Amino acid sequence: MQWRNTVQRENSSKPKGFSPQTLQAQVGDATFWFNEDKTTNHQPYPTKAPGKPGDWGPPIGGQNSSEQLNLDQAGTYDYKCALHGDEVGHISVANAVVIGPSGTGEATVAPKDLSIVAGQCVSWSNSDANAHLPTPNQGNKWFAKPVLSGDISAQITFATVGTVNYHCALHPNATAEQGTITIKATA
Repeated sequence: MQWRNTVQRENSSKPKGFSPQTLQAQVGDATFWFNEDKTTNHQPYPTKAPGKPGDWGPPIGGQNSSEQLNLDQAGTYDYKCALHGDEVGHISVANAVVIGPSGTGEATVAPKDLSIVAGQCVSWSNSDANAHLPTPNQGNKWFAKPVLSGDISAQITFATVGTVNYHCALHPNATAEQGTITIKATA
């Protein structure tokens, strides 16, 4: 999926800075920034060391787009504008699990077995026609409402090393809708 962020300072009827200020994405997504200002340049760059202006491309001129940023690793990306220090943003990139139809016509989760590092997030995208509700086999429910067709769930952070087995609470007997998340201390 591709996300479009906008940035502006000149129009007082719109919020100043990056919009949305916080973005939720999945590994494999991409984002770019569109500068809505006519005369003011903006330049987002990562603030984590060794982040520096230019890491994500040159300044974005008025009414133009940035280069595409591919979000290929789970984690958080805090950023700001190199030209306007008060403009800040945050991208949270989760490991992706897709719920979708299989060749047999039943919904499946993919990957069925996912390995992540402690502290990383997971979110479920639903490409199936039916709603689904990923739920841990033990412990508290992750979501109050099902993930509807075409939607992406909120992100769930897994902080503790171990294994979490889950299933779809709406289809508890569907073995193809069961999965395992293995949380490791390090990659």
